[in-house]
Parts: sequence; C-alpha cells; structure tokens
Amino acid sequence: MLLSTQSSTDPSTIAQSWLSALTGALRSQDVSSALSLFGKECSWKDLFTFSWDIHSMVGPDAIRKYLDDDAQMGCSQLYSMKLRGPAKFDTFLDDKTVIFSFFDFETRTTRGQGVLRLAQESESGKWLGLTLYTGIEELKGHEEKIIAPLVGDAQPVVDNKPRAAYQHGPDTYADHDPEVLIIGAGQCGLSIAARLDRLDVKTLVIEKSACAGDSWRKRYDALILHDPVWVDHLPYLPFPDDWPALMPRAMLADWLEAYAKALQINMWTSTTLEQPSYNEATGDWTVELIRPDGRRRVMHPKHLIVCTGMFGEPRIPDFEGFDRFQGPVMHSSQFKNGKEFGGKKVVVVGACNSAMDISLDLQQNGADVTIVQRSSTYIMSTKGSMDIIFGKDRLVPPEVADLMKFSLPLSVATARSVAFTSELREYDAEMLAGLERAGYKVDFGYGDAGFYLKVLFRGGGYYFDIGCCQAIIDGHIKVKQGQEIDHFEEDGVVFADGDKVKADAIVCATGYSGLTPAVRPLLGDKIMERVGTVGTVDDEGERKGAWRLTGHPGLWFHIGNIQLCRFFSKRLALQVKAELVGLQSESQRIRSRL
Repeated sequence: MLLSTQSSTDPSTIAQSWLSALTGALRSQDVSSALSLFGKECSWKDLFTFSWDIHSMVGPDAIRKYLDDDAQMGCSQLYSMKLRGPAKFDTFLDDKTVIFSFFDFETRTTRGQGVLRLAQESESGKWLGLTLYTGIEELKGHEEKIIAPLVGDAQPVVDNKPRAAYQHGPDTYADHDPEVLIIGAGQCGLSIAARLDRLDVKTLVIEKSACAGDSWRKRYDALILHDPVWVDHLPYLPFPDDWPALMPRAMLADWLEAYAKALQINMWTSTTLEQPSYNEATGDWTVELIRPDGRRRVMHPKHLIVCTGMFGEPRIPDFEGFDRFQGPVMHSSQFKNGKEFGGKKVVVVGACNSAMDISLDLQQNGADVTIVQRSSTYIMSTKGSMDIIFGKDRLVPPEVADLMKFSLPLSVATARSVAFTSELREYDAEMLAGLERAGYKVDFGYGDAGFYLKVLFRGGGYYFDIGCCQAIIDGHIKVKQGQEIDHFEEDGVVFADGDKVKADAIVCATGYSGLTPAVRPLLGDKIMERVGTVGTVDDEGERKGAWRLTGHPGLWFHIGNIQLCRFFSKRLALQVKAELVGLQSESQRIRSRL
C-alpha cells in the first residue's frame, strides 16, 4: 500500500497511506511489516494505548521489543488510524523536511489521538516514520459527561455520540464512601478530581490546610509563575484573557479555591489522615480521616491518589556553627517578604528561582543582599522564553500545545531543547555576559539542553529571569561564587577560601527533600518498599511511578507543574476509571500470560 503512494506529492495522501499500512501490520501482529514503515532514526511514544503503561521507544530495536512484548495483544485490538485534518509539510530538527499530521485512532475499548512525522529516505524516496505518538483520550462507553441541557430529558449529543449529562451538587459522603480519595488540593489534586468527576467516579479530596490553593498562598509574597498564563490553564476552566502573563501566586491560590467551588469538587479541608492500609483480598484501602473538630471517619476507597507536591519537605544543610549565628535563619519556604529586612545585611544561600526571587525582593526593600552561588545556574530571560519556547503555545488550544510538548521521547525532546537553548543563548547574550562580569556563573544545562534536563533530573538549577539578573549586573546584589560554606560565626558566614561575609539574617534557598522521603511517613515503609522511588527517570526516560502504575495496587501519584497536571490528569483519570470498570485489569491479566 505504501509503495503505491510514493509518486504522490500530497502530504495527506502519503500520511494516510502510512497510517493504514501500520494499522494493518499491528492488527495482524506482523512486526516485520510494521518496522519496515520506520526509518533508521525513529521513535514511538505510547501512552496507555496498547499496554496500559507509558513507553518511549527510540530506534527500530526498541520498537521491535515493544511490539514483541508489552504491546503484542493490545495492537491486535486496533481498529483504525485516520487523519485529523490535513497533513502538511513542515520542518523538524536540523531543519529536516517532514510530513506532519495529527490523527485519530480506535481500539476495542478506547479512542485516542496521535502525532506523526514522516521523513523521506534519500535513496528510495519512501516516506518513513520519524516520530510517532499514540495516546488514549477516551474509554468507549465511559465518555466524559458534559453540561446538562437546560430543558427536557434528552441526552446531549457530541460527535454523533450521546453523552451523559453533567449535573450534580457536592456530595457530603455522610453515609457512603468515595471510590477515590485524593490527598492534596493544589493544582495536582484539583485537576485529577475534576477529570474523575467528569468520568462519573465518586471522588473526595482532602487538604490539611484551611483552603484549596494554600500551598501557593503561604509562599513568599513576591512569587509569580515563571511560565506564561496561557500555558497554565486548568482543565475545563481557562484563566481570563486579560490576566497578567506572569501570574502572582495569590491570584493562582484564589483561582484554585474558586475552581474547586465552581466545578463542585468534593473537598474536605483542614483534614488529615492516619497511615492507610491496603486489603489485598478486598482490593480497597482503609483510611481514617481526622476532621477539623477532631471527629474521625473511616473510609474504604478503592484508589488513593497522592497529590502532595513533587518537592517534599524543606532541606537545610547542617552547616557548622548554625547555632552560633545570632540572627534569624530561615528556609525559603518560611520567607514571606523583605519589608522587615530593610537596612540589614542578608545572605541568601542558593542561586536558582526561589533564591533569585527572594534576593530581588530583599534588595527592593532596602536590604544589602549577597547571593551564595556554590555551583552554576542556567539562566534565561522571561521574554526570551515567551518568544522562543512558549510563544507558539498561545496560538493553539492547550490540548494541542500539550500534545506537541508531551508526544516526544526524552532523546528527541532533549534535541529540541538543545536547539531552543542555542537560540536563547544568542537572544540573552548581553545579559549572560553581564552576569559573568558580575561574578555569577552561568551554564547551559546538561548536554546544553537548558532547563529541560535540569527539571527532569534535578528539579532545579535554573532561573527564569524576572529582574534579579539586572540587579546583579548593576551591582545592587552581590555574589559569592564557587565556594562552599565552611562555618557560621555569630555575625556572618565564613567560606572555604577564608573569606567572611557579614550577615544579620540568613535565607537558605537550598531545596527540598524530594517526594519519596516526604510521603514515606504518610504511607509507611511497607507500602513504599513496593513503590520504590517516585519521579525519577526510568530507562526509557519516563518518570517512575508518576501518572502510571506504581507497583502497589490502587495507589497513584499525580505530580508536576500546571501543564503537566492538565495533560496527565486526563490520562491518570482514564486509568483509574478503566480499573473501576474492569478494562485495565483485563489488560494486565493478558500481559501476565504473555
């Protein structure tokens, strides 16, 4: 089929012919024929389509292994792959000419969307697979509910399919239990709760603070989001068009609280839980919830979703002489604003996002600030990030932007990030040179990939500039670079090179413990031994235990910034629903027999 279209110059004809050929090969489990459609440099990322897991395959050998093992039975359930809109000629890495297209597909139990790039082989002229993404979007017979009609009892119809109406009030759970208990009411907890609600899953969110969004509300006053507002829309309820491009943390906190109310999310605030236990025989959890008035309520949900944040508990290194220092010492999580530090000498230990934000706030409030930068930091201007990385996202719906961002395996996404970083390096050249002259050391990320790999592997080490860089360049903020702290004295900090910086106060922007150590006291050693480390990267470049099976039945972790939450909340909700109605467990039984 594919050979007959090589004389065609219409990208849609070529792309559809390729998709049809792949459909036939997968349905018949003809791995050799499927591989013949891919080039030597190829990748395929699949989210829960054929194996109910996340897989990223780079190169023909990895794709062969996937088709031979994890995807074998699932591929035979494929119905069709059809273009969603016309394909087009485009450019990709190194200005390679490709045919680009979105497509829809169906399996026996799901509907999904895909992204395809074809590159032309120089010798044969064939258009072969360069990058492929497949991911589920819907469970057949369990579609998301939509807004109820105003009058009458008729079911609404979308895409020629009837949908159940979305109309209810908050559930008090006075005499029954939820199917899913969500721990945490930040962007993670609320996004997955909203998704599950639309899938008619009985859900309850608990939050230890008094209000949804308090995880943002309680942070330092000067905090603003460093990515633009159009990247950060939550599911179903986008931010207003006239909101600031960089959103203050108080606006986001208030929005999260309003979001929970507007979407009628079932939520208990000022509520904690005792360490949960899981019953293997019944397949449910036992959790004891402690309400604000001290009352206790035992529940037995089928699923537990942990949404307590990626970073964990504040971490302050055990510097020698901390107890001798006479001034206040605080972690960045305890800092509110610089008003009380006017005219004082403040040392900020750290040189990434929080440290730089806090340093600028202190300096603008009249403090004499010294940043301690022990290693190097990746820096990019906010304007540069909007022009080069996030600008195009404003031109398309969020779900399209998400597909473009999350449809690539780690190695391909890294290559794109290297290209972006090179552009930003030139864009920000004057600022970067000024920082170096001021004694602030910059880097360009692991493998010159900018912030992308630093986010993935370190969770820090970068700064999206919102003004602190110019304050450093102008000499308003001093930098002590490249030296470890040796010890503290009553009135300052002594470094390994013998230099001493006097200080009236210390702010330690020294990071956090990480998710796994933070949730171990909550879940217990027995559960976490089965789960292992959450959020680190596996051999395929995907996060372990996040948004996917964790190794413990009925336990999930939902993590990340708002864009990650928006995208993966849908995929996580579909997995939970699939288990509740028996679809995913069936898939797992099939895989266990292979």
